[in-house]
Amino acid sequence: MSPRTRQQNEQLREERRRQLLQAAVTLFVQDGFDKTSTAAIAKAAGVSHGTVFFYFQTKEELYRDAVLEPLGPALELVRETLTGSGSPRERVECLARLMLTSFAQEEAYLMLIRQVSHLKDRFTALYEELTAFTTGNKELLSSVIAEGQKAGQFLPGNPKKLAFFFLAFINGCSMMHPTEPGDIVLDDAVRAALHLIARP
Repeated sequence: MSPRTRQQNEQLREERRRQLLQAAVTLFVQDGFDKTSTAAIAKAAGVSHGTVFFYFQTKEELYRDAVLEPLGPALELVRETLTGSGSPRERVECLARLMLTSFAQEEAYLMLIRQVSHLKDRFTALYEELTAFTTGNKELLSSVIAEGQKAGQFLPGNPKKLAFFFLAFINGCSMMHPTEPGDIVLDDAVRAALHLIARP
């Protein structure tokens, strides 16, 4: 068997790191931070215990990366949705559908995010980074709502408050009922979210 190329080695490292992060999300949600050991994460990921520390210096670093790494692509997707083509109302509707679908597909990760909120006194810096992410989304959504208000598509009022109500409803739906794509519940939830901020 010929030796692996540099590219193959890099792909293998990325795959192992991804496996560790996925296992970490599952176990941190299932057992909590304190009761989850790095040995258990390694076992769930199918790697040796020492491999964990090749990628992460501490369990705290692994926890932080498991929480934060998905946020970059998520924020980019939100930005693409809200700054893309279509009217402000159409873009906000797409955002509602995107968020509800993503929450359904990433239920464990969503629970991990909520876990950080409960541990904010312990993981203050991590909680602040999550808050900054949420604030960035809210600011961008507010600007699209303001644009839609000028076009007569959204209700009058403070765009930031309307964005807050919209996002609070979406987050509440994700806690009450995981929504599968194509499910009538998804369409109902999107319509209800828009009803809070949009003109009939």
